[in-house]
Amino acid sequence: MAKTLSEIWLVILASWLLVPVAGSWLVSAIIEKVNQRLMQRFGNNSLVVLSGLGVMVHELSHALVALIFLHKVTRLVLLQRPFVKDHAGKMGYVAHTWNKQSQYQQIGNFFIGIAPVFGISLAMVGVTQLLWPSLLQVQTQLTAVLINEPWWKMLLWLFIVINLLTAVSLSKSDWQGAGSGVFSYIVFLTLVTIGITLLKLVSLTQLVAWLWLVVAFFALLLSMSIILYIITRFI
Repeated sequence: MAKTLSEIWLVILASWLLVPVAGSWLVSAIIEKVNQRLMQRFGNNSLVVLSGLGVMVHELSHALVALIFLHKVTRLVLLQRPFVKDHAGKMGYVAHTWNKQSQYQQIGNFFIGIAPVFGISLAMVGVTQLLWPSLLQVQTQLTAVLINEPWWKMLLWLFIVINLLTAVSLSKSDWQGAGSGVFSYIVFLTLVTIGITLLKLVSLTQLVAWLWLVVAFFALLLSMSIILYIITRFI
């Protein structure tokens, strides 16, 4: 029983905390390098154009998850020029308050911090479904993927996806916010582990399968980030 409990706890911890944190950190580190290169090549304010849409999705992701966890959003800035007046290099931000006595709201800080990784990923899926749906069909042959859509749709898709991807990186304040909810989140995951083990709600095999899906998701996002990084090395 104890062995099964510890195995389930480790798989849940990996699926819902360790892999998302490690994956988000790696993607953020690479995209930061991409953005630095873009600013060097096109100027400090170039990201307003090259990642403006992504920044808005980034901040909306923070705000939406904050509301889900019953935080009070006191200020929402979707997009601004980062190097003007007192903007301190920020292209957007969300200010929110919460009840520090509420464990639910405290756990929410973790999800609020990393929300843009998933919000932007969902946005990229939505844009792909709208502009280039054959990309989402695994069985579609490469030639069909390239010839079934008008060229302007493919170019628009590329611009929007790059715009979104360049805004996926988490800032220092995002990580700090997420970190403030980690302890409560780990306690919650531990309680969930005890519950599903005692009630036998989910098997270890099913949990491992979910873990592999999470790993695959971040591997794909990391691959896209690396490709974009390589492209920016040549501009």
